[in-house]
Amino acid sequence: MKKRPSMVRETAAAGGVGVILMTGYAAVTTLPRGTNLELAIVICLALLTLTASIALWRFMVRHKDGIGEARFDTTKPPRD
Repeated sequence: MKKRPSMVRETAAAGGVGVILMTGYAAVTTLPRGTNLELAIVICLALLTLTASIALWRFMVRHKDGIGEARFDTTKPPRD
């Protein structure tokens, strides 16, 4: 069964979001939480991870037709 191009793009978007989430999860679970400052850093990192994954997903949804495609303006003559 051949995959549709939109399905491939959605899979790529889910893969990118998954990478961000798993990297953030790994960082959050390995950082120490002994002091209030360390706990605050872990919470900020978790929020940053969630924000970045949502931002990437929204970007992929909005620009799904143009991602991976080079666009060149061929109407202008080449420069010398």
